Amino acid sequence: MNKKVIVLITIIFTGCSFPKMPQSTGEFRNIAATNSSLQTTRVTIKRSFESISTDLQAKVNNCFNYDSTWSRSEGGMVRGSFTEKYRTRIINNSKKLEIAIQAEPMGNRIGPTMPEGGFYRMVIDLNEVNNNTSNLVIYSARWEDVTNAITDWAKGLNTKCPIN
Repeated sequence: MNKKVIVLITIIFTGCSFPKMPQSTGEFRNIAATNSSLQTTRVTIKRSFESISTDLQAKVNNCFNYDSTWSRSEGGMVRGSFTEKYRTRIINNSKKLEIAIQAEPMGNRIGPTMPEGGFYRMVIDLNEVNNNTSNLVIYSARWEDVTNAITDWAKGLNTKCPIN
């Protein structure tokens, strides 16, 4: 049998077996609450919502909007090069800030349904408690350096972007 036909049949029959990827920030939060490979970090910060919101938006936009290209090699030969576009999406409502960091693989791909803007990598929520206190919640993979930098930025510290 032709290899292309075998690959096509395999794709058709296994296409439904891809894991369901979250299609919204709400779904990502729910998965983070129940999946041991993800973490939820909660921090109460003694700063105004406006100050934290301004700092986070500037730092996150500067740090997490980039293209990542990497190669896969076997036996000393490069077998493929892949690019993902990382982008932030920010929703700032009165006394509530939501930041989503998404990664969109470029080129042809086979896999689960990808939400508009790319697969969710992190969701950050900021809510005002009172004039001088805000709650920060970070839903993410276990990226301690990234989570620590975001927490530092919310505290008003000038921590370097851990990505670049």
